[in-house]
Amino acid sequence: ERSTSIVTASNDRTAAVWDIETREVVMTLKHDLEINSAVFDASGMAVVTASQDGSARVWDASSGEGLATLKHGGSVTAAAFDPSGALIVTASEDKTSSVWDVTSGTKVATARHSHAVYNASFDVSSRHFVTASRDSTACVWDVSTGAKLFAVKHSDRCMSATFDATGNRIATASFDKSATVWDVVSGTKIFTAKHRNLVFSASFDMLGAHIVTGGDECAAKVWDVASGKEIA
Repeated sequence: ERSTSIVTASNDRTAAVWDIETREVVMTLKHDLEINSAVFDASGMAVVTASQDGSARVWDASSGEGLATLKHGGSVTAAAFDPSGALIVTASEDKTSSVWDVTSGTKVATARHSHAVYNASFDVSSRHFVTASRDSTACVWDVSTGAKLFAVKHSDRCMSATFDATGNRIATASFDKSATVWDVVSGTKIFTAKHRNLVFSASFDMLGAHIVTGGDECAAKVWDVASGKEIA
């Protein structure tokens, strides 16, 4: 089914839900400080926002009612649902990433870095999550135990890390001017995409055959994972 809404996050301390057809704001969600990210769950029935006020908040996407407030000890840089919508993972400048039960609002697991965590997301199974940190590492963690399963290191801060659709590979983006694809099962590096400037994001397409990277070059680039070549 075609989506009818998008959600945006703003430095004006609000997140807005927009109707795609009318291009009108249909709902405004408020925090006490700037909002860093806002995303729907897979069903489109809930939104989670991450804010510099030290909280992530879960909202009913139909009514705008606040369903849960998830607290960190510093700015929450990102928040994302798992595929089922039952869990949320948050990343924070307090050097932690936490997994939360959406219904109860309770913390399920906490992962710790030595510096701010910029990004966190689940794999397709919801059994693992990956974090990207200013400490230059990306780490894969077990949701049920909080144990660190896999870690990779860049030579400068790691800005993002995402799984492919199988959960067997991650793509990382770094201020060391590179994005790298890693095999989580074997722990090996598959290939590195080189930029001329800082790289902020990297993610797979649905088939896992390509990654797209975004950096400080006013352009996004598409790379073939098998050959490691830039194709667009």
